[in-house]
Amino acid sequence: MKLLLLSTLIFGYTSTIDIDCDKDYLYCIVKQLNIHQLQHLPERLLEKRTNLVVKQSFIHTLDVHTLHPNLYELSLVKCEIDKLILPQNCTLDHLIIEETIGSLQTFPNKQLSFLSVIKSPLSGLYPAIRHMTALVNIRLQEMHISTFNLDILHGKPKLFSVELNFNRIKALHLSPNQTCCETLSELDLSCNRLTEIDLDLFNRMEALKKLRFESNRIAALNGTLDLRNLIELDFSTNRLQTIDLCRWKIESLRLLNVDNNRIRHLLNCIEKLKNLISFRIGNNFLHELDVAQFAMLSITYFNFECNQIGVVHNQHMLPRNTCFVLHGNPVCNSTEYCNGLGSH
Repeated sequence: MKLLLLSTLIFGYTSTIDIDCDKDYLYCIVKQLNIHQLQHLPERLLEKRTNLVVKQSFIHTLDVHTLHPNLYELSLVKCEIDKLILPQNCTLDHLIIEETIGSLQTFPNKQLSFLSVIKSPLSGLYPAIRHMTALVNIRLQEMHISTFNLDILHGKPKLFSVELNFNRIKALHLSPNQTCCETLSELDLSCNRLTEIDLDLFNRMEALKKLRFESNRIAALNGTLDLRNLIELDFSTNRLQTIDLCRWKIESLRLLNVDNNRIRHLLNCIEKLKNLISFRIGNNFLHELDVAQFAMLSITYFNFECNQIGVVHNQHMLPRNTCFVLHGNPVCNSTEYCNGLGSH
């Protein structure tokens, strides 16, 4: 439930601030503020750890340190800020910037844990991220980044997840011998313009558990993947024709998605993935299928929908307690088989 709080403050001139807060004043939205109004918001708004959303405001220079110390999360939406400053003693924990133009200046900061920047052309963004050493989660979306430099993720001992979606990324860079992302668990590079991947680059991210490349233009995978903790790998909606897993070391993998590619044969050495429980290879160009490759695996869900499969060999070897999706293939008119091939 929300309430509308109207406050009239006298700053030499009479001005009205429209403030929309929840009943506990833990989440507030303010619109069309100047810097003086922002620095003198009603005290009761900031008595608790507050999430403040500032919309449609023009602010020449905003030093976050001048805001109330109880401010936990600051969101800037459709604003224009010539210079946003995060000083070394800044106590802000979450910073969200959306459809905002300006520049970002930071000093070495050991407090900010969450940074989200969406559709905001900010100068100084890369140097700023380098200084944010306490970051746990980073989200950059719709930022038109041609080459993403992974070096900026160095020196963040708490980093857990990085989302880099819809940025038009064509290439990735990581300097030779540069340590990177020792604690990073999730990396999402979906919805970009990558055409090939150097897999060896990711082997320095030893803690990585989830790696996603959905909806790129990837046609080639160079090198091998050596990630012993990886449990989820997503290459769906790309242009891959084959994947050779024989030299990869991803024995912990549980979820593998290669839907919507151009694959004509089952992946080489997929039988090595003893912990795999979900395998998706729908909307490809498979013509036949040999279930024997999966007989010793732990898979409970197969998706082979919308291929060109005309024959399935060794049907009797399909592991029990599985769902085996075959609809959209010449071999089968049924939508799926569960608990063994031949039962619905």
